[in-house]
Amino acid sequence: MVYCIKHKLCFDGWESLQLGENRWSDTFIRRVSAQDGLPPTDYAIAIKQLVNLLVDKDGKGRPSASIWVSVQDDKGTWFAREIKKSLEGVSQPVAVTIENVHPRLVDFSYYPNTSTTPSPEPPQKTDPIPEDITEAELFCLRVLTRLELGFTAEIASLTNMSRPTARQALHSLTNRGLIHHLTENEKYPVWQIRRKGLSLALRSWRVPSGASFRSRSERNRHSDGRHRRVARLWPAWLRKAWSHTEIWAGWSEVTLGGYLRPDALVWGELHARETLFVLEVERGNRSSTRLELKAQRKLNRALTYTREFSLHLVFAILGPNWVLDAEIGAFRNLPDDVALVLGDWKAFGELPAPRWGFVRRL
Repeated sequence: MVYCIKHKLCFDGWESLQLGENRWSDTFIRRVSAQDGLPPTDYAIAIKQLVNLLVDKDGKGRPSASIWVSVQDDKGTWFAREIKKSLEGVSQPVAVTIENVHPRLVDFSYYPNTSTTPSPEPPQKTDPIPEDITEAELFCLRVLTRLELGFTAEIASLTNMSRPTARQALHSLTNRGLIHHLTENEKYPVWQIRRKGLSLALRSWRVPSGASFRSRSERNRHSDGRHRRVARLWPAWLRKAWSHTEIWAGWSEVTLGGYLRPDALVWGELHARETLFVLEVERGNRSSTRLELKAQRKLNRALTYTREFSLHLVFAILGPNWVLDAEIGAFRNLPDDVALVLGDWKAFGELPAPRWGFVRRL
């Protein structure tokens, strides 16, 4: 069951929180996770749509309502902190907590409206997500909603699944009429989201029916085939190259902080340190001097961002060997909170061992 304010506006839960002596809130709950297939900045955009619709001109909203974003991930803090930062300035009070920790009054962006008695419970309705859909199927559907079309290996990489598990889920989604094959090549099938599947994925993110959510898509949708494939395989590339690394979630073609736009991003842990693994795929369609300047600019932006959240940074560049030859000289005297690695974009799963403060290349 989900709680609804209006027919199209649904939340994962509701609670009248006691936020002071004899003061009660009217708080709607949105449960989110890095495993839901959306980067945190895009998730925040989806939540903003809910917030903006809480109160409208027709008077059918809940002017007393506040939002509690409960981040379900139990490892690391970056995902929750980025959502909280991205929600700054929204029109209704919002609190972001981790692992179902109930918010206190000071956790809200500003003081929510309260009353002297608990607020009336809003109506409930049946969750639009079918009860028999599996977690693997839903995750593949959400990832494919971002990609719009993709190969099995790419979807498996971004869902943190094995290829057989992802393939089984994708066939099940096809039987449900939510996705379909673009090709009949059984060895390398291309899967495409269907309108019915897109609608279900959007409802699973609680995006209201009829609302536009263009942020769901990869940012650079016009990259060439190899560039796009390498970016999408980044989580699987890391898992194969560094088995000791914890991979919590990964996305291709994201935007962070308004200025950092990596080709792919993985959130995880390396050497017991919460880390962002930023990937840049470089084709080499520039001069050597411009390649150096671009690489330096990308690294500086990534380092500025990760330091804002007190994270460590693994910065990786994958491309043709001549590009790596041109760019490696751009990096000297690295700080000890960053490790830089360079690798051949044709050698899937091969990366040099990272070392903080150093540049490594196979």
